[in-house]
Amino acid sequence: MSRHKFSRGFSLIELLIVVAIIGILAAVAVPAYFNHVLRTRQADAYHNLLDIRAAEEMFNTMYNRYGSFADGNTFTDLLSFDIGDSKYYAYNVLSASTVAFTAEALGKYKKLTGNKIWITDVKDPCIKVESELKNSLGLENCP
Repeated sequence: MSRHKFSRGFSLIELLIVVAIIGILAAVAVPAYFNHVLRTRQADAYHNLLDIRAAEEMFNTMYNRYGSFADGNTFTDLLSFDIGDSKYYAYNVLSASTVAFTAEALGKYKKLTGNKIWITDVKDPCIKVESELKNSLGLENCP
C-alpha cells in the first residue's frame, strides 16, 4: 500500500467555509442592491414631479391657470415622461386653479406602497416627502 503524499481536491471543511463566506456576502449584498433599486425608483418619481412642476409653470404662462390631467394632451404634452407608463408610482394633480396646484406621486408596487412624494406650489423650493424618504432623496433640509 502506497500512501499519497498530497491529497487531491478539497476537504469538506474547506468547502463548507467557502459556502459560508459566499452566504454571508450574499446576505449583505442582496438587501443593499434592493435598497439601491428602491432609492432609484424614488429618485425617478422625484424628478418626474420636478417635470410636472415645470409643466405647470408653462401651462400657467399659456392659460393663466394651473393644469391637470383632465386637460388631456394640452397638459400632458408638456411633460417629458408618459404618465400612464409609470410602473412604480401613480401621478396625480389634485387641484388646478389660478392660484396653486398640488401634484403627488404615490407608490404602487411592493415596498413603494404608501410612499408619497408631493409638490404644493411652483414657488415652493422643496418637494414634500414622507419622512423615511427624505434621507434617500437627499432632502433632509426640506420641511
